[in-house]
Amino acid sequence: MEFSSAKGILVVDPIEARNICIKRASSNVYCLFQIDNRVYRSKTTAFKVPSLPRWKEDSQCRFDIDPGVTPLLKVFVLEKTNGLPLVVGKGELNLIDIFYEKKSDRWVKLSPMGQLDLELTFYQAAPMLPRKTLPNPKVPPKHPQREGEIKENLKQKVSSVDQVFEEENREERHRLRQLAKKVKRRYRESRSSREFVMKEQLKKMTNDELLYVEVNQKIEKALPDVPGDDSVKIEENIPDINVLSIDTESISQIDLNKLPFSADSIGTHMITKLDELKAQQEKQKEEDSKKMYTPLSTEAFSIISRLERGRARPKDLQVEGGASDYKGDGTWGKGRLTDAAYTGERPRLPPKIPYGMNAEEYYMLQRREYVDYFKTVV
Repeated sequence: MEFSSAKGILVVDPIEARNICIKRASSNVYCLFQIDNRVYRSKTTAFKVPSLPRWKEDSQCRFDIDPGVTPLLKVFVLEKTNGLPLVVGKGELNLIDIFYEKKSDRWVKLSPMGQLDLELTFYQAAPMLPRKTLPNPKVPPKHPQREGEIKENLKQKVSSVDQVFEEENREERHRLRQLAKKVKRRYRESRSSREFVMKEQLKKMTNDELLYVEVNQKIEKALPDVPGDDSVKIEENIPDINVLSIDTESISQIDLNKLPFSADSIGTHMITKLDELKAQQEKQKEEDSKKMYTPLSTEAFSIISRLERGRARPKDLQVEGGASDYKGDGTWGKGRLTDAAYTGERPRLPPKIPYGMNAEEYYMLQRREYVDYFKTVV
């Protein structure tokens, strides 16, 4: 979801929050605002129950909006503690209407509970494309037509026969309509009788006869002909295959993927590509389960358990200890940015922390990514 015409500065100003739940009766809360991979934080404000947390005017956050930005504002309200911050609520806001309205006051719904009042102002730096207008749906008339008017409109409608034959003789048009109905009825009867005879005859056949019909594709020879029906025409130059003369050894060499799908109807198991994919998935599951139960060191097991329970320590959030020279906050060291050929396996990248967000906040918001990463590197 990209918006290619907005260019300017978006100012996000938090006003107050309602119905949010904090762990302690008095605490300090702050907000994080994210657009794409850029994050800004507001000032911390005191919150004491039962009052509402309010932010001052100096808590504004300014985003540089360029063409191609995703018009989605992610809102996070966190509670500041001595250890890891606690997530109070999350929410999202579509910015397309804000870009056109220039200034707006919106309440953002937070999950699991609460609301946040935001004042958004967009300072446009370049003209934008006009908003696309959708066609208005047709509204039914307030005063419907009377019965006499409806009958007159129906009389004006012309059938397909009237369009071809423009004569004024009603008897001739009536005869043509009756003839068309008769032809359609006879066509349906002949088609249904043909299908009925084929089904009854197929029920009486044995498995060998059915296999002979399927392989040679000569149904019209095996079934009685219905007079007046030439809809099925099959070439007679195809040589017959004697199914009973095939040895069991030669059957095992036949590529079952080339047999017709109707072989399922005669009790034979046909290996398809879908079965091969299922077998590969089962094999992959077995390999993944073996990796999951590989023995871990005591230190690695304790790190993963702390990450899963949400009790990580600052040392646990160090993504890879300098192996790839990752500095954090989306930056890398210059020593690793070389054009040398790398022939080994592609290394697992550490979590991509947005600009302006620290590792503790990202861990509390995206805990699963941290856990999946550490399971592959420890």
